[in-house]
Amino acid sequence: MFLFREKGEKDEAHTPRATTPRSRREFLAVKAAKWIGGAARQATALVRLKGLSAEGLRADLETRASSTPESLELALTEWNKLLANADDTPRYENPSGDAAMTYRTAFLASKAYELCLQTAATGLASGRSCASKPTLAQCGAWQGFAKASTLPGCDGLLLQLPALLAESRAYEAGRWAGEVALALKADAQSEHLRSQRGLAAQRAEQLRAQLRDQPAATSPAAAEDHCRASADAVRHYLGFRVGLDEASARLQRLAEERRQKMQEAQQSLEAMARAARERAGAAEAQREAILNDRAAALEAPKKALEEFEKDPKQVESEEQIRQLEEQRRQLLQELEVASRQLGQERQQRLQLLSQREAHTSTCRAKSEQLERELQELRPAKFYKVLAARAASMTEGEILTALKRCTERLRSTAQRFQAAGLEHHNAQRLELQRQRQGVEQQAREALQYHAQIELGHLDAAAQTARRCVASLLDVARARADLVARGLSPELEQLYSVAAMPRRQDMRELRAALSSAECAWNEATAFWSQDTAKVKEFASAVLPQLEAARERLARVVEELSVDPALYELAMSEDGQAPEVHDSGLPHGWEALVTEDDGEVYYHNLVAGSTQWELPTQDAAVCAGWRLFQAEDGGWFYHNPYDGNSLWWPGLPTYPAQPDSLESLQKEAEEG
Repeated sequence: MFLFREKGEKDEAHTPRATTPRSRREFLAVKAAKWIGGAARQATALVRLKGLSAEGLRADLETRASSTPESLELALTEWNKLLANADDTPRYENPSGDAAMTYRTAFLASKAYELCLQTAATGLASGRSCASKPTLAQCGAWQGFAKASTLPGCDGLLLQLPALLAESRAYEAGRWAGEVALALKADAQSEHLRSQRGLAAQRAEQLRAQLRDQPAATSPAAAEDHCRASADAVRHYLGFRVGLDEASARLQRLAEERRQKMQEAQQSLEAMARAARERAGAAEAQREAILNDRAAALEAPKKALEEFEKDPKQVESEEQIRQLEEQRRQLLQELEVASRQLGQERQQRLQLLSQREAHTSTCRAKSEQLERELQELRPAKFYKVLAARAASMTEGEILTALKRCTERLRSTAQRFQAAGLEHHNAQRLELQRQRQGVEQQAREALQYHAQIELGHLDAAAQTARRCVASLLDVARARADLVARGLSPELEQLYSVAAMPRRQDMRELRAALSSAECAWNEATAFWSQDTAKVKEFASAVLPQLEAARERLARVVEELSVDPALYELAMSEDGQAPEVHDSGLPHGWEALVTEDDGEVYYHNLVAGSTQWELPTQDAAVCAGWRLFQAEDGGWFYHNPYDGNSLWWPGLPTYPAQPDSLESLQKEAEEG
């Protein structure tokens, strides 16, 4: 809240003498640890809620990888910047719910690598461009992609695969070319294990540096923290070593699998090569047989053609045809010359017609311009007189009328100027009077607003003073019970005076909340950058600060009982989680090592439970608590008759004897 400041020596003076420095430090440490844990859980929940999804990234990568071949180079340029980044921070949620993944792991786990090769092969097969360079090996984007997504030393081989896939996609060898491309791809799981090892090693080194820089432990709590941090560092180093073993085993397994695939591909390609050689030999033999059959079939037609060419009639007919073709060619040449001459004459005639049209339009435009100039030189048009009878007036008459009209307009303008100046002066005086009135109203409103804010804070202070007085009576009653050796948390011993009223706590919290709202509104209002507010702020802010200090002193009186103070200040009006100093007699609070959950241990019965205890440990173990005639309290075992004065604790639970012991006593008696 706005009222609370760091506690100094004045706050320590109000602490009860029964509270030791060690218990106070443990109390503050427990509260700080709980607050930090809650903040960490909230931050983790927010990060998980707003974290990036690996599924969404995979869909985006595969969509862009399967687009047109021309857009591949731009996509690869953007991906190379992220793939070449050395940041191993996991930013993407794993769909299986395991540890988060880095960008490189998410990229290798998707099918963007295979789709890029397929798109490039499709573009090369259809003659489309996949890069700005003639070949993929000369393109910087493809070089970066091959180096970031393949095994070390395999980037040059990957740049040759798209052309090979484009050439062999229609044959059986295309499938094995795809297998080779998959064998060259970097393993996503190995990359994920590497990033986890890097994070574990980084965290272990941080813990190691923290342990090395921390001073020697001076208390059991500090020693426990050192041991826990050391255990965390050992666990991270062990996780790093286990990750190395897992990565080595996975790499050996992948190497064996890819070696077997390569052997299968080599055997299949060798079989295909043998089959291809056999088919080539059979095709060559079939071609020779077909050529021989063709030569035998064409021998008789060739002889007939030679005899036909040697016939005299045929030779004479061909000579006549040659002469007719020569005459036809000469006639076509003469016709072409005549057509060319006719076209030239037609072009000359069109040029003459266009020149005639141009001269005609020029003469027409000059005539119209001359007519307009003659119209503008007339007196009425020249002096721009709009009256209808000006068309029949001479130039002298028009000039005389224009001079007389100009004198009248000048005298009228002077009268209008004098009247406007007088009206402006009167309006300015009226605005000055209104401004002075508004300033006076603003000054009165600011004073009234300051009085309302001070009254609001004083009313909240009076309500808080009354509630704090009632709660201090409860604190004194609780202190009296503690001084008598009784625990005020036991339901059987709760008195009306030692029980805080919920109405007082609610009124106190409401008063503090109202005062906080009034203070926030006042500070926001009086910190405005205006002249009037700054003029009154120097006088009003000290009064508001004094009212806040009075309210703070009233609330600080309640800090004599920390438990009651925390109960009164909690939002829901319930008691906070109980620590060791606030548990019933004979109970202690412990924390689990794995998840930090709090559980409670009964020192008498030796049992543990998750629920917050509400009764004395000995009473829970079967002992009964009675009050003696002198006012003291003692424990009594109803089964063996032993008794023990409070606050001592029994060392064993109270329980009836077994059936065998009762039978033995009956036989002996």
